[in-house]
Amino acid sequence: MQGRDRLGQFLDPCTDPFGQVFGIDCGTIDLKYWYSGDPVIHNGWLNTHPDNQIQLHTNGPFRLEAGNEVELFIAYVVGRGTDAINSITIARNIGIIARATYYQNFNIISSVEDKSPIVSEFSLGQNYPNPFNPITTIKYQIPELSFVTLIVCDVLGNEIATLVNEEKLTGDYDARFDARFDATEMSSGIYFYKLQAGSIITTKKMILLK
Repeated sequence: MQGRDRLGQFLDPCTDPFGQVFGIDCGTIDLKYWYSGDPVIHNGWLNTHPDNQIQLHTNGPFRLEAGNEVELFIAYVVGRGTDAINSITIARNIGIIARATYYQNFNIISSVEDKSPIVSEFSLGQNYPNPFNPITTIKYQIPELSFVTLIVCDVLGNEIATLVNEEKLTGDYDARFDARFDATEMSSGIYFYKLQAGSIITTKKMILLK
């Protein structure tokens, strides 16, 4: 958790022999989180070494103190799809279900210093990167079980693409938009993406720059 390997050395994303950085400056990466990129959208620090590998992730916050018992819940999530990228998507969806099941069955006690990760409000994040070409990611939060739609529109309000159109559990989500494949031919300019969950609707602006 300090960004060091088994010999105590820092791993440099810019010269990492087992990985590569895509779409961002390798010097800006937090070394505490190895291979923190998103392989689905092919962005960030990705492990590119063709071996079977294990990824360990923690979701907290929690505090470990000598002499004090701490109860931790662990989910071992495995996804297998039609190919490597599809398997990641399936594993993520299983992880979302596991987290939702935990929140629905256990009481979460939090203090001022230990904030609970429970999603308590509806929110739509700014897409990143922005401006983008041709791929961008949109983050959003759903505080309760809802039927969710996420669409991309032009400045006249014409719908270009539907990214989400299904019921979603409480949680944090990412939606990937690819201007090459998710929509008809798009020119550089301003576009909008609109999220609706139940009766709540919110819209944000994004810029395609070719």
